[in-house]
Amino acid sequence: RRKPTSPNGVVELMVSELATTSDQFGITKVSLNFAVFRSVFEEGSRIGAGPILRIWRSILVFFSRWWQLEALYRSNVKYQPEWVPRFLCFEDNRELLRVGFASAVAEGFVTLPRFGRSGTRDAIEHTGTHAAVPAALVAAEGLHSDGSAPGEGLAPTATGPKRPEQVRVRLDKLAGLAEQGIDPYPVAFPPSHTVTEAVESPEGTTVRIAGRLLRIRDYGGVVFAVVRDWSGDIQVLVDEARVGTDRIRAFAAEFDLGDLVEVAGVIGYSRRGALSLLANEWRMTGKCLHPLPDKWKGLSDPETRVRQRYVDLAINSDARRLLEARSAVVKSLRDSLGGRGFLEVETPILQQVHGGANAAPFLTHINAYNLDLYLRIAPELYLKRLCVAGME
Repeated sequence: RRKPTSPNGVVELMVSELATTSDQFGITKVSLNFAVFRSVFEEGSRIGAGPILRIWRSILVFFSRWWQLEALYRSNVKYQPEWVPRFLCFEDNRELLRVGFASAVAEGFVTLPRFGRSGTRDAIEHTGTHAAVPAALVAAEGLHSDGSAPGEGLAPTATGPKRPEQVRVRLDKLAGLAEQGIDPYPVAFPPSHTVTEAVESPEGTTVRIAGRLLRIRDYGGVVFAVVRDWSGDIQVLVDEARVGTDRIRAFAAEFDLGDLVEVAGVIGYSRRGALSLLANEWRMTGKCLHPLPDKWKGLSDPETRVRQRYVDLAINSDARRLLEARSAVVKSLRDSLGGRGFLEVETPILQQVHGGANAAPFLTHINAYNLDLYLRIAPELYLKRLCVAGME
């Protein structure tokens, strides 16, 4: 990773892989390289920073051509770490200059002259080039290569990340389907009817629907399931007398709640008179690897509902109706404005001049043009240019 000709992203790959596999080795915290004058780089680039802070940042950016000042800050900030201050302790104020100089030498910012020593460095010991356990001790079988005692054996290695039990069960089913030659994610075909259209069809109509499996109730000779698509829900009835014993057992064992399925059959009624789809054929169109939330409570945590909006839309009918209402309102506004002669235009998302008064913009850097760009806050700057161009 220290080689100048090494490919870009080696350090990022090492850090991300360490964070990904940290649970396997019991690692809870990772310390990154410290960034000198981090607050100056962070606060000096903000809007509204004072002139002294901006000048101080400009000086540090200038010296970053020779020392890794801004580069260390940019290298660390991309991981969104928890910043912890670093302190230098000294007994007397007169020692501040010496302590600062010694710290600069220790961190490699200042190189001392090598009087009386050869210019070649034949034996530089970098971190990570030698094992923590002495080679002689390993050769003498005093310890294993991982540092454990001879009688203890090597430490067991984890085969993968830790997962909840239900996820492991679903992954095992996924592997079982692959062994049987069944594709758990096949190419989907458009259904003949939506669920609402199937519910409104007369008795005896042959339909093919597709949706998410929300309920399964196995009563031995008959299995009831609930399939939902965006339009609504329908009860699927799998009868032993209709499909056979082996197939009804396969239906109950193959599917889990949340799986995407395709079911074909005839519209009919159960013995209690409930409208049902009497299934003849079915297949899986997408295996769900994570269990759905509680069927009664759903996603009760507001923050979880925001972060996992797709799950909330899958199980919450009110959320879907709200999304449909919002889409209808936006479409109505666009049609109304379009009918009155307004023209819909698009303004750049990333731009060189930020808008939005004193709001703090999101700053990014585009390597293709070596430019600092701001995420758009308000589009009025480019809309005003359209007014200058003659658009009214």
